[in-house]
Amino acid sequence: MSDELSPDEELEALLEAFDWSPGDEHDLPRRDHFLAAMRPAQGPYSPPVEALATIGHPDTPGNDTPSVPQEFVAELVRMARDRDLFLADEESPAIYAGVHAVRALKQLELGELAPELVPLFDVDSEWFLDNDLPELMASAGPLAVPPLAAYLADSGRWSNGHYSAARALKQIAEQHPEQRAAVVAAFAAMLDQLDNYGETSITAAVDMLTELKAVEELPRIRRAFEQNKVDTMMRGGWLDILNDLGVTPAPDDALVIAAQADQASQAQANQKAEARASAAAGGGGQRTGEQARKAKNKRKQSATMRKANKRKKKK
Repeated sequence: MSDELSPDEELEALLEAFDWSPGDEHDLPRRDHFLAAMRPAQGPYSPPVEALATIGHPDTPGNDTPSVPQEFVAELVRMARDRDLFLADEESPAIYAGVHAVRALKQLELGELAPELVPLFDVDSEWFLDNDLPELMASAGPLAVPPLAAYLADSGRWSNGHYSAARALKQIAEQHPEQRAAVVAAFAAMLDQLDNYGETSITAAVDMLTELKAVEELPRIRRAFEQNKVDTMMRGGWLDILNDLGVTPAPDDALVIAAQADQASQAQANQKAEARASAAAGGGGQRTGEQARKAKNKRKQSATMRKANKRKKKK
């Protein structure tokens, strides 16, 4: 952060970005949610925990997170939510303390402290949301299901937080089959309130239900497609869902017909683009061939990315 601003000014500058404008209420975490997640410092840390604030950038070679004894779990949770460390100077290694705390917790037993980390889904940090936090919550197992389900049930939370929390729930269902019913119910409940959630949140629910092979929820998934609440660039279209669930498309299904029409339209657009590229090449056979191969590879990459269900990042 800038050296010219006091910590209070730095915090206020950060919070200004959380002022919603009409139509983007699901694109950013709410101010009150962020402030509840990242709390003011609550005293010093024990040496093994304090040392995490001196390591620096987690991706720098040699900056691996060290093991911390189980007895310091509560302090690690406190460090993960330490607002002062989160807002430290960008040149200070302390700014990465929370990341190291979460990574240290992944090696330990969270137990009943699991709910204490759910508010971190309201922090716009790729360090937390991409992998570390979902993996940590998944490692907590069944104890994390109720607080994660409650987070998803709150439609006022931001979409990226929903998507990341949904990934954690899905992992728990995969690792603990006895929790599948509760996890599926949490996603189904979101699809019962389509009007209250943003598109990314609904896409997350559809994505995870499909990954869990919850074919019993296909009617709810269908309704989400019918109301255009699924981002097909993130998850794929209706035909992709049916294929992933092992369901044979019905020829007279309106959604199937529309999806096939979209595919045909896209194929036609691709052909026209290739024809224009060929004409622009002025008959240069080799160049035209290269352009065609590139266009084909780009289409394959796009399809592969959709199949891999890569989470869309909003910058």
